[in-house]
Amino acid sequence: MSYLEERASKQPEAVKAPATNLTLGSGFVALIGSVVVLFNDSFKAIFGDDVSKSLKASVLIAVIAAWAVIAASDLFARAIAKAATERADAEKEKAKARKSAATKVVALPQAVAATKTKGPDKPGFKAVALKIDAEEKCSILMVKSGEASEWVSEEDVDFQ
Repeated sequence: MSYLEERASKQPEAVKAPATNLTLGSGFVALIGSVVVLFNDSFKAIFGDDVSKSLKASVLIAVIAAWAVIAASDLFARAIAKAATERADAEKEKAKARKSAATKVVALPQAVAATKTKGPDKPGFKAVALKIDAEEKCSILMVKSGEASEWVSEEDVDFQ
């Protein structure tokens, strides 16, 4: 049993999850059905006293087959969940890589005097860096003593 626990600890969450209630319940029903077929007089009460051995074998095989189908569907559901989780994680990583690779920031070799033109003009700023994002929109880092620095769209900057 420890082998199974150790093996499950290396698998994604969908595989480490405990068996579903349907799988556990059907296994319990299969066990009870098998015991009833093999050892209990209730089988005779349901099917009569003159039950052939082939009928007992058929019912036993049907009970085990039904449990096997339910257990297999649980395994397929886990495999589908694992595959979907891995694809989603891969897509997140690709998107993160595209986003980080697409944004470029370049420091200007020399600060350039500039005026913010959005709203009322605000002179006295210095442009110190350029940022080009994935859509190739340019923003300029504006700084001024006593004010917070901010990225401003290139349309809102007038260089002097």
